[in-house]
Amino acid sequence: MDTIWQSTLDNRYDCRVTRINDSHGHLTVTDNTDKKVLLEQEVTLSYGARFGPDVDDVADWETRSVEAVDDPDRST
Repeated sequence: MDTIWQSTLDNRYDCRVTRINDSHGHLTVTDNTDKKVLLEQEVTLSYGARFGPDVDDVADWETRSVEAVDDPDRST
């Protein structure tokens, strides 16, 4: 899959969006210590992310990622 955005949170959590199609991606937050997936969600790719992700999309993905790390018991 085509990775649109990737970041590491707290030197521990892999946060990544991969392309599903032109307008949707798949956000995954994984704990690198035990490979537990904390979050899996379909997300929007504004403008098809042709030249990289939109800044508003990235801000949304960052917020979702932080929330998943702060509250890992919430549903994915």
